[in-house]
Amino acid sequence: MPPLVNTEFSKEIGGEEYGMSPLAVAEELLEGIGKDDYEIKVGQTAGLRQLYLSDPQAAFNAMNQI
Repeated sequence: MPPLVNTEFSKEIGGEEYGMSPLAVAEELLEGIGKDDYEIKVGQTAGLRQLYLSDPQAAFNAMNQI
């Protein structure tokens, strides 16, 4: 469950400025695979998921920087 990643594909939606590096995403994914994690939450994804579970509107606002 990666967040915004800094790639050519995501440039138009702020990936260059706000996205995680592809290398960091790959490292976290490989770490999760190595631990046999069922869900691998990369970067801020885990925190945003917890926020969503407690307050969906606050999570929406955080993801959209409102």
